[in-house]
Amino acid sequence: MALRLVSDFDLGKDVLPWLRAQRAALVAAGAGGGGPGVLENNYESLRVLNVERNGNIIYTYKDDKGNVFFGLYDYQTKQNEHLYTFEKDLQVVSCSVNRERTLLATSLVQAAKEGRRNELQPGSRCLTLLVEIHPINNVKVLKAVDSYIWVQFLYPHVESHPLPENHLLLISEEKYIEQLHIQVTREDGNRVVIKNSGHLPRERVAEDFVWAQWDMSEQRLYYIDLKKSRSVLKCIQFYADEHFSLMFEAPLDVSLSDSGFKLVNFGYDDLQDQEKLSKHPTLCVFTNHTGRTVSLFLNILSLASCSLSTGHSKTFTATLGRVDSRVTKGITFLSLGE
Repeated sequence: MALRLVSDFDLGKDVLPWLRAQRAALVAAGAGGGGPGVLENNYESLRVLNVERNGNIIYTYKDDKGNVFFGLYDYQTKQNEHLYTFEKDLQVVSCSVNRERTLLATSLVQAAKEGRRNELQPGSRCLTLLVEIHPINNVKVLKAVDSYIWVQFLYPHVESHPLPENHLLLISEEKYIEQLHIQVTREDGNRVVIKNSGHLPRERVAEDFVWAQWDMSEQRLYYIDLKKSRSVLKCIQFYADEHFSLMFEAPLDVSLSDSGFKLVNFGYDDLQDQEKLSKHPTLCVFTNHTGRTVSLFLNILSLASCSLSTGHSKTFTATLGRVDSRVTKGITFLSLGE
């Protein structure tokens, strides 16, 4: 039986016609520069940034002036929405929007062009921003640092009413993860603003990790840290309030060096050094539909399987391939019981 894949979303079909229509309307009104072919020239810059838990897709492209455009495709209504335009020629590292679409978090770096002056704050390579977008209002700088930052809003299971507080993860290339707590309030009817924006409470969630993966469906963070040269897989569950808890930690019978750094499911990132990462093990966590069984995929033929019910563990290892092969091919099963 052949496997047939059907695409649910396509930038060229679901987004580009809307962008062309928007540009045509601006040109007709005399409000936009360039001609009908401008978007054709910028189509190669159109790319997906993130997919949120509710299925909404965040994308970006650069207009003819180099400004960074953020848009959202609503998976339920099949409609597009303009979120924000950053009027500087920068490259987007990461982006996330809260459930109510009132806050946008993004991190940006200097576009790689010779002779360009630094558009960011002096001494910084990456600028992380929090923007009020309902309506577009204040912009707060969360970080201006020399390392990449990835952002991800939490999407709690409470869907009935707007939440007074949002929670944002900041994932640093310096191998730590923070959670920010952002309280919002409504002013002048429908205007949403950040309360006490000068002081946003934050706490450290994880540090000294070499690999991390975000599970948007279950709102879980998986990460691996090294304890005395031992690899330990940990899982953190986030809840509707500001609390989170460690669901499990399990030692892995695999050797991971501290020389690599890899993120999975924190948006569609093309800035990590792919050539360098290709020399390190490829890891990915899969869960079943209940979220209770966790499988860790390592390289092409390695697998660690964890069940989150009782807590005991077993490890099975099988080695395949030639003895002289440079790549060790093995399958490892780690069970925590059923």
